[in-house]
Amino acid sequence: MAKRGSRAGATSLEGGRTNVLHLKHNDDGILWEQTPVPVVKEKANKNLSEIRSKAASKELKDVDGLLAKITVPLNKKQIYELAEAGGHGSAYLVKKQWKDIEPRLKSDGKGCFYFPLSEDEKNGGNTLNAQ
Repeated sequence: MAKRGSRAGATSLEGGRTNVLHLKHNDDGILWEQTPVPVVKEKANKNLSEIRSKAASKELKDVDGLLAKITVPLNKKQIYELAEAGGHGSAYLVKKQWKDIEPRLKSDGKGCFYFPLSEDEKNGGNTLNAQ
């Protein structure tokens, strides 16, 4: 009743004069009905651990493990699918962090990428160190 104020003649549910009415849709038809003062429930504050765990779920998991799986040349789409299938994160996360991942991969010049293995990794890690 901002414009008319007390001149509007509005009354509360208790019968007294008021400048504020609380309305809701009627359950049975197309009509507004007056309601008592609504109860506003305050939002519970999230604790720090909930916020951190939510943020961690938006990061790629075990990027090194994902890179180690790219032993043959794969295009970006195949790498995205590999990340999802391997539980490293969603394709969206790989796309989002691609600028950090791409420099660690080698390109075959045809739009495909692979992770270069060291000689030790190529041999299954069974090379003996001569001392």
